[in-house]
Amino acid sequence: MQQRLLPSKWLIYWIFLPIATFVVSISTGLIGIGLFFPLLLPAAQWYALKQHPANRYPAYWFVLFFLYVLSVYAVRQLNLPPLRNDIHVGLIIAFYLSQCLAEPVLYKMVNKWQFGWFTVANGMACFVWYQLFLAEHDPILVYSETLAPRSKWLSGDRWHYVTIPAVATVTNLLTGLGLSKATQAN
Repeated sequence: MQQRLLPSKWLIYWIFLPIATFVVSISTGLIGIGLFFPLLLPAAQWYALKQHPANRYPAYWFVLFFLYVLSVYAVRQLNLPPLRNDIHVGLIIAFYLSQCLAEPVLYKMVNKWQFGWFTVANGMACFVWYQLFLAEHDPILVYSETLAPRSKWLSGDRWHYVTIPAVATVTNLLTGLGLSKATQAN
């Protein structure tokens, strides 16, 4: 079997289409991130999953929109420290929590699904985001001011157009690898 140097087409879509939906949504303002992003995100991921070779029923992915809405409500009710004043934090954390609940849906969508990989990858991605947002308050891990000083990189336009897409690239790659591992046959 020949190894591919570049990742699969579906993985590239999985990584970058959600970031594009975020940039388009944030460019339209707070209403865009609150309204367009939750609508565009499942559509972007559906398109990426539609390209996956093990996919059987891609339309099931839209069930996750309802899980996402319920997760947003649950996260807002928890009122965790970084969620109190920032809608972006709540939307991103709720997204990854809804992804953790996606395994039964993915089991129906994909041939030979292996439970656990996707949930673990999304849990790790959620943890990365939560640590980023908690960095100023009370980090669980040691946060180095020399790596990403809060005042410089985590504010203003850099936050929306550089920091969030950069971290999203890493976390989307992580969840894409979890999805790839979950779809591999035993």
